[in-house]
Amino acid sequence: MGVRISGRDKWIGAALRGVHLFLDWPIAPMQELRDAAQVWSYEKNEIIANRNAPSPGLWVVAMGSAITFRNSAVGKYLLQGVHWPGDVFGLTAAIDGRPLPFSHAARTDAVVIFVPRTAFDGILRTHNEVARSVAIFVCTRARVEYEALYMMTAESLRQRVAKFMAYLPGRALYHLGPEPDPVDLTQDELASMMGVARQTLNRTIGTFVRDGIVERRGNGLHVINFKALLDVIEESEPLTPEWRNVVLSWDEILQHRRAARDQNAENPDQEQRAGAD
Repeated sequence: MGVRISGRDKWIGAALRGVHLFLDWPIAPMQELRDAAQVWSYEKNEIIANRNAPSPGLWVVAMGSAITFRNSAVGKYLLQGVHWPGDVFGLTAAIDGRPLPFSHAARTDAVVIFVPRTAFDGILRTHNEVARSVAIFVCTRARVEYEALYMMTAESLRQRVAKFMAYLPGRALYHLGPEPDPVDLTQDELASMMGVARQTLNRTIGTFVRDGIVERRGNGLHVINFKALLDVIEESEPLTPEWRNVVLSWDEILQHRRAARDQNAENPDQEQRAGAD
């Protein structure tokens, strides 16, 4: 079982500021949220909540990472999602009050902010503007799920992998600020989320690596050319202008980061002085 952490204000304030779900909340309901929130620490692989259990509330990752998953009666494993700082999980059950559809566990040592369902439900019932904001957020998530369903039924594995790797930084939908790296997602995790064998996925990833679209860093996979990834995605049909612009913007972010790293490498003394300041 996780350990509840004291000194909660520091963790809660920092974590909730980075969550898109709470972006449009007025001051009063945000304060109610902070007052009700708890801080919990979990060790790697420790269960946070089990599938089919009554919904206790929702969780926000503050540090480390967590997973949402499900095991079948015959031993099959589905990794539904990986959650990094700023991600919310358990939201659907926290709203409708039905049992949890998936299990949740710490993927690494993790700190999470827990919001009890009674407090969250009370905020939604009391503040109409918050209820509307949450409804829009849930609809946005539903649209992503619709796209995922279409990918699984109508597109090639090559396109599915490309879309998945492109949309993974779309955590910008769920937390504040785009992040053009799929963090430390492993090939095994990606294969599980795509519903294919690791060897099958490896052949597709291999073509992306050879084409300079993706590179391997340790166990992680990182997109290094979103424009080329976009070309793969649009082999069947073009994206909407909104999504095209978002994906291409991640290339710009990568270019700025490379330029900053190159400049720091050329002027290490300047970087040290900046750090000292």
